Amino acid sequence: MKRLLVTAVLLLISTASADIDLVSRDDASYIIWSLDDRSAYLARVSDEYHIVSLGDFFHVSLSIISSDSTEYLAAGCTNEIWWLDPGYLMVMDIGSMEVLNSREISVDNMGFQAGANAFDEIHLDKYSSGSDSCLIVCSTHCCVTDQSFYSVYIASCFVDFSDTGSIILYDTLSTEIHNYAYSMQPFFGPLSTQQLRHLSVTAHCTACPMSHFQGSISSHLHQITPISRIDEMWSHRFYIVYTTGGVPFDLGLVGAGSSSSESVVLWEDTSGVMQYSVFTDSIAPDATYGFPFTAPAFSNTVAMSGNPEDSGLLLVWYDSSLQEIRARHYESEWNDFNYVIASCPSGISHGNIAVYSVTDGYYIAWLPDGATQPELVFVDRATVTGIHDGQESPLVFPIVNISSNPFTECVSLTLENAVSVEELLVFDMSGRIVRSLKSTDSGSFHWDGSNTQGSSVSSGVYIVLGISEYRNVSARLVKI
Repeated sequence: MKRLLVTAVLLLISTASADIDLVSRDDASYIIWSLDDRSAYLARVSDEYHIVSLGDFFHVSLSIISSDSTEYLAAGCTNEIWWLDPGYLMVMDIGSMEVLNSREISVDNMGFQAGANAFDEIHLDKYSSGSDSCLIVCSTHCCVTDQSFYSVYIASCFVDFSDTGSIILYDTLSTEIHNYAYSMQPFFGPLSTQQLRHLSVTAHCTACPMSHFQGSISSHLHQITPISRIDEMWSHRFYIVYTTGGVPFDLGLVGAGSSSSESVVLWEDTSGVMQYSVFTDSIAPDATYGFPFTAPAFSNTVAMSGNPEDSGLLLVWYDSSLQEIRARHYESEWNDFNYVIASCPSGISHGNIAVYSVTDGYYIAWLPDGATQPELVFVDRATVTGIHDGQESPLVFPIVNISSNPFTECVSLTLENAVSVEELLVFDMSGRIVRSLKSTDSGSFHWDGSNTQGSSVSSGVYIVLGISEYRNVSARLVKI
């Protein structure tokens, strides 16, 4: 089932967003996001949209919970600044989005030691069942606010939503990852599969500035635990890098997602090669592989789905070189084609793409740089997997043959290995449609370098996009 692009509009003034998250139920999607000025909003998007303000927060997370067979929205919001702590947990009506109850949550509630001062991020489990929702929290703030190096903590707890009038935290786990760190990237999780619950991954660097820097990417297993083991959390470092001479560096943790049987973590090693590690039933990855396709760059914004009822997962990223939002499906192995979600010339900052898996496909939401409004699109499962009616379609990657590239006055394009494409759209690099090209009787497309008004376009780079039954077909043209 195809669904149209829906855009939620806000009459606000801001520069770029800080965070975005997404859930969906019964043909209605719920998007939570924050802006650089720390204004946070929640929108219900169906045939119409309804927007409410949540207050001033920087990091936001959204989940759907169940209490007495009634579903509610749950939100976790934090500030990342110690004097604005605490954060909040909220329970909201799923129809009106009215806040029914909220409670303050501080680092003390999570069992952090005295060195931790404020949350960096708070993440809620997207696919919680029953009345429990897994809550993962990490903090890297110390009590001395001007200190350059600080302790790194991560914690988790389970939240009892059995009574919407109370929000009870229990079975808290917390651990100090390292007592002297100078940076920590955003963490990813919880990643819940049928075999493994609940995994998260982090990356951080530790330092002895006069002698060496050391970085690691670690996985952490968060389980319900008896109170006698409240200070235990299982962790495993699966990538470690070490330098001497006091030269700092950044780690390459890019993204993570999960399906019914696997969790997949994307990361880049110190040589700049993108890798992905696969977890099934262990805190340590089963294997690490190189990508069989051109993987997202470390600088790209990435999101992945994490539905424990879905046999596959969807990787979505913003390709800054092509100025496109792209997707690729994974189910034990990567699909053989990229699917183009949309063009976004203004760019998308880290944290500003979200993807949510449902039975018949995937919802993708993003907030372009400079925008105050999120955009939402639904992509059906067959489109990104290439499988229709339970059968594998005879798909091969389409080839676009270009008569001359760069070209000066005119150019011809023919398509190989592609299903029916009757129209190609030509976009400039700002995302505007310059010209629509129709196929000839021979199936080729011709462009004389003019726009819809018949005027010759200026020299530069143009994107040609055609939409087929299974996937988009695209090419990059250069007019000189």
